[in-house]
Amino acid sequence: IAAVLVTVLGLFLMYWILPNRRVPAMRVLRVAAMVGAALEGLKYLFLFAWPWLNQKLDNEYGPFKFSASLIILSMVTSLLVLAGAEWSARTATSDMIATPLPAEPDSGSDDSVFVRQ
Repeated sequence: IAAVLVTVLGLFLMYWILPNRRVPAMRVLRVAAMVGAALEGLKYLFLFAWPWLNQKLDNEYGPFKFSASLIILSMVTSLLVLAGAEWSARTATSDMIATPLPAEPDSGSDDSVFVRQ
């Protein structure tokens, strides 16, 4: 349980502090909790699949099976963390979208900019 809480706290701080604009904390907390739970699930999925993955990587990579498994796990984990960051930004942006501004009156064609004088 402590690992899940530390993971969620780390993800929350990363998703909340790192963006260049203000993001609502409650939206980020929800996404960080879901991604943290998914990371813990991925950890147990990886442990469950390890015997099969170990045999497969041993057949293909030989003595480099541990480094290949580390690269695979870190790639999947980083994609999950980046997907959470994207999801966090999209949920915050969708709440902040205002009504569209009225269109400016058409002042003619903009092709006159490219005409040589």
